[in-house]
Amino acid sequence: MSSPLIQAVDWGFRYFDREEYALRHLNLEIEAQEKVLLLGASGSGKSTLLHALAGLLSANSLGEEEGKLLINGLHPLDTQTDVGIVFQDPTTSLVMSRIGDEVAFGLENMGIPKDVIWPRVNAALSEVGLTYPISHYTSALSGGEQQRLVVADLLAAMPSIWLLDEPTANLDPLGARSVIETMFHLHQKTNATVLLIEHRLTELVKLADKVIVLLDKGESVLSGHPEEVFVKHGNFLRKSGIFLPDELVERKRPISFGEATCLEARQISAKHPGQSRMAVSEISLQIKSHHVLSVMGNNGSGKTTLALVLASLLKPTHGQVEFIGVKNGESYFSWRAKELVQHVGMVFQEPEHQFLTSKVIKELLILPKRLKMKPDTAKQKADELLARLGLTHLADCNPFTLSGGEKRRLSVAAALMADPEVLILDEPTFGQDANTFYELVALLSEKTDAGQAVVLITHDVELTSILADRVVSLSKGIIVGENNLDLFVAKRSELNEKFNYGIEKGQTNV
Repeated sequence: MSSPLIQAVDWGFRYFDREEYALRHLNLEIEAQEKVLLLGASGSGKSTLLHALAGLLSANSLGEEEGKLLINGLHPLDTQTDVGIVFQDPTTSLVMSRIGDEVAFGLENMGIPKDVIWPRVNAALSEVGLTYPISHYTSALSGGEQQRLVVADLLAAMPSIWLLDEPTANLDPLGARSVIETMFHLHQKTNATVLLIEHRLTELVKLADKVIVLLDKGESVLSGHPEEVFVKHGNFLRKSGIFLPDELVERKRPISFGEATCLEARQISAKHPGQSRMAVSEISLQIKSHHVLSVMGNNGSGKTTLALVLASLLKPTHGQVEFIGVKNGESYFSWRAKELVQHVGMVFQEPEHQFLTSKVIKELLILPKRLKMKPDTAKQKADELLARLGLTHLADCNPFTLSGGEKRRLSVAAALMADPEVLILDEPTFGQDANTFYELVALLSEKTDAGQAVVLITHDVELTSILADRVVSLSKGIIVGENNLDLFVAKRSELNEKFNYGIEKGQTNV
């Protein structure tokens, strides 16, 4: 009997800045050509395992390793097997300034002949739905488009082992489905082994051969065929924070029509520095207290640009954004930062862009210090948010060493420390398991009930259906429709399938 392609034998890894092991006493086996879903709660060690298999964790420089982790019987740092990885954050992978060069870069390093490289580049870009010219700048891509580009890098290289860390988390529903189906279609051609981390499973369960669930930091593992694992252990997995396939949760918060308008955008248009094309055009919006607005649309539709303008981090080329009743309604782009943070808070798509300190707890205390909040009051508030969001045990850790889901929750907590009048969150549920997802929903519901206005920039149909009061759809930088929330909630399963098709066709009602 042949040995498994990937094997962990009582394996563990502890980062130097942590007292606890990220994974310990892990035992698992993966056969060649298997398509495996790797599941676990946020912070359970999934990304650590993928990074180790990719040969990115050196016990000499990053931490302490125990037991054995093998690929074809060798340590990942010694194996000759070609391994490709897609990270949670696409910006950590991008090295070239133009999208064609980015995909070609890996192929050139592999020694692929030039006459083979560019057909592969064009085919990979087409497969992931990036239709820009190959000279298009990577910096001009949205976060979701950058994720597509990183997936194209892997598809072009066609390694023997694919390690995918939430490759569709920042993609719109149609794009996510297209990318996953493309990868599994190419798997049939290449016979690659696939190890995929995702939290939302409805589409993926049908394509996987095996499910591996990490529990208790690897001390316990559930492994088997997807149907077997979810039928036998469904209730236990749900309590452990695992989303179940086809799981829909009923909306508990009544739909609100909001109260007073606190922030208003009037005919705003904006473009990014160095770009000639407007990212958003002539958008008008009213943001109301006690109200949740969800902004949805395809990757590259202008959602993040709109968020940056609303948060005063990108000045519009035309139009005006103002707080109603504050400074006689004057535009707030000239306000001092200390004034601004009391009125508007922003959670970025990439949490690392807003981290400034070397400790989680310090990250939460920056704004209170600027606002001259009493230290005891600030510390109590920070501790409460850390407890609510499952981060207490990480209070003294470096924010940059957290998992993707933990970073996201920390960025939300940091924004909430100032209790801004308007809170804008760009993909707030990225990397969240079921338990942390619903805790975020509960926390945002409480803030809205207390009077705050919340703006969600999201692809997450479930989040929108159970939390939002109003949905605005963007396409190519313009508003193409406002959706009735009752209809949105009633048809969310259908919307998961058709939402983006509707936007592309210019339909203003779902």
